[in-house]
Amino acid sequence: MASVRTKVQGSGRIAAKLREFKNADGMKASVGVLDDGAQYPDGTKVADVARMLEHGTKDMVPRRFIRRARAQGQAKARKAIQKAIKAGKPTVEILAAGAIVLADEIVKQIDTAQRWAEPLKESTVKKKGHDIPLHDTGRLRRAQEWDVKTKNGRVIARGRPAR
Repeated sequence: MASVRTKVQGSGRIAAKLREFKNADGMKASVGVLDDGAQYPDGTKVADVARMLEHGTKDMVPRRFIRRARAQGQAKARKAIQKAIKAGKPTVEILAAGAIVLADEIVKQIDTAQRWAEPLKESTVKKKGHDIPLHDTGRLRRAQEWDVKTKNGRVIARGRPAR
């Protein structure tokens, strides 16, 4: 899950909206592989594969696509949040604005991994039949989504990256 901090200065309507946003009744936005049921044909959970790719294993170097997405998309997400606040959007839409940007950025990092990620081992290339990191069946890419939940965990908005 990725998060973005934002600061909006001002008074009047904008300041009131910022206070509402900061007191979002425990609402939170999440991005990434949110469906615990998403699996590969062999039963391996997509979320488990995402964690292994992000953090690495004893046999695999980390390919930090989530952290990279957060670093690359944070300023854009902050701007989207600020724009939603200034437009007077409801809190759920404010949170969704930032989540949408970060979810799109995660997919972008998956799509461009060959440019930035450490190359695959030769044995992995032979097994997969190609040398593109973070690409195998496409399930990791397709499993990316965002949601906004209440403090009780009820999903009140959900979507998939536009890419």
